[in-house]
Amino acid sequence: MRSIISTLFLLFLVNLSISQIDSVGIEFQGEIEFPSQFLQLKSSISSRIDNRNNGYLYSANLIFGLGIYDISDPSNIEMLLDIEISTFEGLSVSTLQQVDNFLFVGLGDFQKENPASGLAIINVTIPENPILQDIWTSADFIFGVSHLDIYDGIAYLSMMDDGLLILDVNNVDDIQFVSSYIPDLTFPATSDGHHNGRGITKSGDILYYTFDRGGLRAIDVSDIYHPEEIQKYINPDLIDKATAAYNDVIVIGNYAYVSVDYCGMEVLDISTDPWTLVEWYDPVDCQGFNWFGADVHTNEVVTACNDSLLYISGGNSEVIVFDISDPLELKRVGRFFELNNELAAYGLHVLDDKISVSYINNPLNIPYVGNWGRLKLLSFTKMTATSLNDVENNSPSVFFPNPAYSYIEIANYNGINAISLFTLEGRFIKNFNLLEIENGRIDIRHWSNGTYLLKWESNTKSFSDIIVKF
Repeated sequence: MRSIISTLFLLFLVNLSISQIDSVGIEFQGEIEFPSQFLQLKSSISSRIDNRNNGYLYSANLIFGLGIYDISDPSNIEMLLDIEISTFEGLSVSTLQQVDNFLFVGLGDFQKENPASGLAIINVTIPENPILQDIWTSADFIFGVSHLDIYDGIAYLSMMDDGLLILDVNNVDDIQFVSSYIPDLTFPATSDGHHNGRGITKSGDILYYTFDRGGLRAIDVSDIYHPEEIQKYINPDLIDKATAAYNDVIVIGNYAYVSVDYCGMEVLDISTDPWTLVEWYDPVDCQGFNWFGADVHTNEVVTACNDSLLYISGGNSEVIVFDISDPLELKRVGRFFELNNELAAYGLHVLDDKISVSYINNPLNIPYVGNWGRLKLLSFTKMTATSLNDVENNSPSVFFPNPAYSYIEIANYNGINAISLFTLEGRFIKNFNLLEIENGRIDIRHWSNGTYLLKWESNTKSFSDIIVKF
């Protein structure tokens, strides 16, 4: 009896939160898991789907070098090559960017001290036959490359402990040093010297640079030989609540979207002086006083669909999608995760409707558990209805009983053209074919207990019903 009451109460809560149903469905396509090798734990720290959409993917696998994969069949990812670190003067492969036929490879493990760090350029015109064009390294930079990006033939490298490195890559056969720059290390006073260069993005002549516990910086690079810091920001409430840690940033118009290791994402209006915090998205109301207390550690951010959607990766939170078409009304519209699932998502890339996610093997569990290194491919679709509020108020319930244990009966089955199943969070699970809907009912005995969203369509209308399996 208690379980029935609990289920009915859950239905009541679901009806109260009905407008939170997501409008971007994310579907698992395939993955490749990395086993431990010779007591070493293999991770994918960053990955890129080939932007020529030719069915290849590249992965920065740290001490295991550069991985090249065939993803033409996403359900069966095939490893083609592992380019060992001996090709890169013994330096780990930490991050990637692609411009046309060239892959730009950041060198040096940003999690530890290295003999040197640098950049390599690989010609991937034929992915099965990659050619090293040039490599540049320097012992002046020993803490590795965290992120990099390329703008008009200039490479900007975020060095973990060595600030910003700028290289000229106009001639892919001859990388040239331009300059380096270390932003203010005294801001904020509470950072206690924990300044680590992380994600970067460039808008106009300004490079936006996440400096981990040093907050977000703006660096004027109009003169690439003499960069200059012109603005800095950190959320004082974040400092009071936990260790501030800014991991990545993307700028759209007047707004910066910043991933926060504790906890979630901040939206800043960068047209004001000083910058103004517009919104702090903390989806699980993180508690505690350091990043160990956070359930959502966010890492990399990318945009899609003409910058209307923002994707963010995170340890123990995998992938979250936001609608940022209105920066003043941030809306979560999709997600692919279960909190505290011991999967640490780090690198993230989106191309067309495809998503690649890099997972790190993180045996120290700091700040989150990552039990398996792997690459995962997802796809996303926009659902027809942006929320259950878009469904007519007199939407008929055609599925019964509800809650259900073994079968769901379908009323007026002859009028239904299609039925799709989603998680309550909006993640697509499957479409039902006619063989699975025998005699107007659905077998749910193999479903896990929980709450689901069934979307069904007739000739003229589309409806959604919430179903509880117990």
